[in-house]
Amino acid sequence: MKCPICNSINIKKLFKVAEQDIFKCLNCGVGFWKFWKMDNDYFESFYNKYYSKRESWGKVITGDYYLLEESCRKRFKSYLKEIYNYCGVSNGKLLDIGSGLGYFLDEARKFGFDACGLDLSQEASEYARTHFNLKIKVANIENDTFRPEEFDIITMWALIEHLPDPNQSLNVIKKWLKPGGKLIISTPNYACLFSRLSGKRCNMIKLPEHLFFFTPKALRMSLESAGLRLDKLSRKGSYYIINYYLVNHNNRPSFLRFLRWIPFNLGDSMIFYVIKI
Repeated sequence: MKCPICNSINIKKLFKVAEQDIFKCLNCGVGFWKFWKMDNDYFESFYNKYYSKRESWGKVITGDYYLLEESCRKRFKSYLKEIYNYCGVSNGKLLDIGSGLGYFLDEARKFGFDACGLDLSQEASEYARTHFNLKIKVANIENDTFRPEEFDIITMWALIEHLPDPNQSLNVIKKWLKPGGKLIISTPNYACLFSRLSGKRCNMIKLPEHLFFFTPKALRMSLESAGLRLDKLSRKGSYYIINYYLVNHNNRPSFLRFLRWIPFNLGDSMIFYVIKI
């Protein structure tokens, strides 16, 4: 077996989660599991229900992302300020891949961008169109939906770990960027202290949706394989509503329900600022 990111054969089996073996590449550090054994129709069905009601390895999860609108918008507003500080612009054509319910796109449009989205979920895309009048296409990245050199900025918030072939997807995305265009990617940091201490209980090992568990080195190698240049890496925390975290870990004592709107920071996220050269 080879690493899907760097093709190294130096692979170690770590542990089992939901009856699946979790592996780690000892060259680039990426974690992964044998998701390629799953049928493609399964994933399409899974993501079409992802935002409202879905079954994740036997556990039904209902309405998570609808409940998180307030915290998502707060985070996305801060991201847009960082994009402005990095790019020096608050306009231009922006594509958000994995646009979901449209919270980031809506904030980006308010900020001044000509914003559109791409997502697999028909349900989520229809919600975003109906409630926020957003432009969203429902398709895979590999469908090569957009024109070459169409966008100034492309964002991927907590998406790349869901993609079955990140190297291939990045090659397609690169074509959509204008020369000198910016790609901004956030993903959990599998090399962080929280992850190392948590082991198989780490919150980023969510099957079947997370196919990869990236380290800074692994994602940098994936970007380089597509001819993209990492310009800046920012390590951040992911803010969660504590009730959301407990629900998704089957561990919510009744007396903690009043903590629903208190955010906490796991210090487990990273943002890559990338340039098309």
